[in-house]
Amino acid sequence: MTRFHCVVCNENAEFACICKSRFYCSALCQKKEFEFHKIDCTIGYSKRKREDENSTDVQLKKKKIETNWLNLLFIALETQEILSEVNVKFVRNLRLAHSKFRFIGEKKKQWAVLDRTQSIIAHRNYYKNKNISFLSKIHTADLSRTRITDVSLLKDAHTVYLIFCPLLSDVSNLGELHALYLDDCSELRDVSALGNVHTLYLQSCINLEDVSDLGNVHNLYLTGCKKLDSVEDLGSVHTLELNETNITDVSSLGGVHTLSLADTEVQDVSALGNVYKLDLTSTPVQDVSALTNVHTLILQGCKLLDDVSSLVNVHTLDLSECEYIEDVSALGRVYNLKLHETEVIDVSALSNVHTLDLSYTDITDVSNLKNVHTLILIYTKVNDVSMLTNLHTLIISSREQTRLNYDNINNVIIKTPPSLFYG
Repeated sequence: MTRFHCVVCNENAEFACICKSRFYCSALCQKKEFEFHKIDCTIGYSKRKREDENSTDVQLKKKKIETNWLNLLFIALETQEILSEVNVKFVRNLRLAHSKFRFIGEKKKQWAVLDRTQSIIAHRNYYKNKNISFLSKIHTADLSRTRITDVSLLKDAHTVYLIFCPLLSDVSNLGELHALYLDDCSELRDVSALGNVHTLYLQSCINLEDVSDLGNVHNLYLTGCKKLDSVEDLGSVHTLELNETNITDVSSLGGVHTLSLADTEVQDVSALGNVYKLDLTSTPVQDVSALTNVHTLILQGCKLLDDVSSLVNVHTLDLSECEYIEDVSALGRVYNLKLHETEVIDVSALSNVHTLDLSYTDITDVSNLKNVHTLILIYTKVNDVSMLTNLHTLIISSREQTRLNYDNINNVIIKTPPSLFYG
């Protein structure tokens, strides 16, 4: 005998709806699912509606049901049901991600025009350019991984996601958007009309060569744009990412607030002394003496760097994997210092550093670090921290937890990162 389960709690079902398509264990579970099931109940709801259509309770709930259509739509899409009549005129946020529907408006009997919709997500939807006039009033649209080619109806939107749209080449109508995401749009070559966009993502647009008209963009992300050879007109951009590009000349970027040049061939950074946050991860830079006023400086993996004595005023300094850095005696005023995987042995001058990361180093003596607030000792040779009575937080691996002596620091907060599994 087939045993049915309650669609709400998965317990053994005791009865079914009159339409025989939903099973419940109790009247309570049936009531919980009623707002969702009543839309596609072919018998029961129609009968009850005729009996109660003038009921005050029904009238009060009507608006709530219409505004909750997003949840009902999820159910329809997940089960691939085709709805005969749909009234979604009150939907504010519509999600069609990964659905097999050919998008809004394919059949007039299935979809009403979504004139009041404010947000739509059709990520990986089988998108077709038809019957989409409602997009002209949209606030936020995610049409990523679709085959859209005409985006002119989105010109008045606030935020638009068009990530990995392989056929998209014309974005000239989107120049007034607040945020525009065009990552991995391989056919995109001309972005001259996007100069007034506030936040613009163009990561991995492999055929993009000219960004000279984007000087007024506030946040600009160009990581992976291999054909870029000049950024001289981007000196007024607030946040600029040029990771994994072929840019070598950054002399015009001294006015940028946050600048990322990770995995580039930039060597001369003398013009970047006033940048607030600068990421030079895995670059061939050798001379950083001009970066004394930088607030946050990331030099991770700079294999050619051997002298950081000039960086005394930097607030946050990351020297991870800088193999030739040995002397850090001048960095006693740095607030946050990361020496992960360096050749540093002597840290006696770093007693006033607030947060100090000594992970994966050969350091053995930390007795002079009495004013350090947070100390990270993952995979080190330190055996005793009992003298660090002012220490607030100690971050160690399970290996250090079993052998490290911290008897006298009873008030310290000891943390073991959950993502680390050290024997």
